[in-house]
Amino acid sequence: MSDLVRPKIGVDSVYVAALTLDNGTDAPTYGTPARLAGAAKVSGNPNSSLTTDFGDNKAMFTANARGALQASIELLDVDPDVLALVLGQTRANGITEESATDMAPYYALGFRVWLGGTDDSGDKVYEYFWYVKGRFAIPTDQGAETKKDKINPQHTTLMGEFIALEYNEVMCVHGRTDVDLTAAAAAAWFTNVVYTSSQSLTAVTFDSVVGDAGAHTITLTFGKGGETFSLVEPDDNTQVRVFVASTGLLLAGTYTYAASAAGTTPTLVITNSNISGVPYTVFVDSLKDNNGVTVTPKGLTVTPA
Repeated sequence: MSDLVRPKIGVDSVYVAALTLDNGTDAPTYGTPARLAGAAKVSGNPNSSLTTDFGDNKAMFTANARGALQASIELLDVDPDVLALVLGQTRANGITEESATDMAPYYALGFRVWLGGTDDSGDKVYEYFWYVKGRFAIPTDQGAETKKDKINPQHTTLMGEFIALEYNEVMCVHGRTDVDLTAAAAAAWFTNVVYTSSQSLTAVTFDSVVGDAGAHTITLTFGKGGETFSLVEPDDNTQVRVFVASTGLLLAGTYTYAASAAGTTPTLVITNSNISGVPYTVFVDSLKDNNGVTVTPKGLTVTPA
């Protein structure tokens, strides 16, 4: 626990990530966070309130409530491709189409605030944030003014409203490096969206691979520093790729996947009718665990027996 007064000094590292699943039952899933460079100002209004009820000529009960969390992000500029994605607009051939029927998809918003002073190791102190589910509105400040004898830079401001996840009713998570947010958690903060305090950000490693030519399978084993975890099965063949070692070509045919139950060394079994007794190189890229942590990219070679 820190006993120092630490005013806010600055803000940087603004990220957005598409929320791709929040069905109230399964853990939410997000796309890879994308950085919005040039952050000038970030503000959040939780829209909270307190109500007091009276009886017997005195205050007898208080209750608190909160509405949508409103966020404002002032940026020097916004990449047109990223802006079109977060607003649900169509963009092709260098042209963005804005339609009256556009619906912005759900996104998470992450950023960090630089706090005054240094920690016990002499490092800068930061507070990290994720607003976990919200939509952005079209920027209202789309005009500009001419250059005068003194330049007046004009920025773009994104406004968003954020609500709670169906999965765990969390709206926002945050942590400070001068209190108890670990260096490892801070380093991984923008690699994947953090949506719960019970989420482990420990790196996931691709540890070993074995093959069975007769069963036409290749089994991959993973680890997370001895922690119990499970894998999210790949959506397609871009997260796990199998190459024929002698030719460098992708293994032809349809891949099917089967992930083992949660454990300290869960496995992922790839089945493909073309797997035989020749060497293959298996490369893992954007596979994730149930905490949303992406497996550290790695390639291993196996010859199915």
